[in-house]
Amino acid sequence: MKTYCKDCLRMIGLVLLASLLGCSGQGAPTYITQPPVTVTVNPLSSDTPLPNTPALSPSPEMPAYVPSPTRTFGPPTATPAPTLCPDEEQALVLDLLQDNAGCRLPCWWGFTPGETTWQTAQAFFASLGKSPAAYHDPRGTVNYTVSLRVPEWIDQEGHIQQDYVVRDGIIEVIITDPGDSQSYTLPQVLAAYGQPTAIWIRTFSAVADRDDGVVPFFVLLHYQQEGFLIRYVGFTHKEDGQIPICPQQAGGVLWLWSPKREMTLTDIANIGVGGFPTDEVSDYRSLEEATGISVEEFYQTFMQPDNQTCLETPVDMW
Repeated sequence: MKTYCKDCLRMIGLVLLASLLGCSGQGAPTYITQPPVTVTVNPLSSDTPLPNTPALSPSPEMPAYVPSPTRTFGPPTATPAPTLCPDEEQALVLDLLQDNAGCRLPCWWGFTPGETTWQTAQAFFASLGKSPAAYHDPRGTVNYTVSLRVPEWIDQEGHIQQDYVVRDGIIEVIITDPGDSQSYTLPQVLAAYGQPTAIWIRTFSAVADRDDGVVPFFVLLHYQQEGFLIRYVGFTHKEDGQIPICPQQAGGVLWLWSPKREMTLTDIANIGVGGFPTDEVSDYRSLEEATGISVEEFYQTFMQPDNQTCLETPVDMW
């Protein structure tokens, strides 16, 4: 079923403005926005005690960002428009990264897994001058990949990538890298979507090709009822037989699917897109096994935007 947006006028206005201004240096396009909508979240009260957590480890200050209000929203207009120049494309992508076209995950930029047709998404990308690369998977899906321009502070390569897994013309799964946009930091995701269904962790006792002691870590937050998984990736050093893990400093990658579809960690890896190999599933440990912290304790601690707590996991476990 196609999902149509309430803000189609905003997107149409944007692409028309792009065609008028071109790349003449008249500045980024002006967006028409809806009046703000109040969203009620259930934050911790000031007297709610935090659980016992490992010793604090300082983290660099992250830029402040206030999430946009949540609204009901459908996909962007399917009407093609003239190609946007680089500055205009960046401005549009930044707006979508901050506002997500007004919809909640697993909806992404107005595209809803299990509902939105690829034809709708393809028309939107065509309006940006994009021709997504297609790969026909032997398992019956077609995987489309599109690269979008962003400023270097979002990604040093100057672009982010999105993958769309399509079956019978319907978007089934979306895998997207929001870069370092600060729109999907750990505190923001926890505050907006609540306690995850499950959390998994993976790290390493050593990395063979590094001699500086740096090891990567992965923290997976699984929201089964919402229909998405976010994987945070960061780097750390071993300290006194422990590996500190500070996920609030890490960047995330999103897997999005219909909440009507049950997805295990193995199912997500079997999608075959997004750099999550099936043979690595067994290398993950549950949060409690790896750190002794429950999912609820993790949620209560890391939803705090100024939290500097780092988890610890034994080196000899990895």
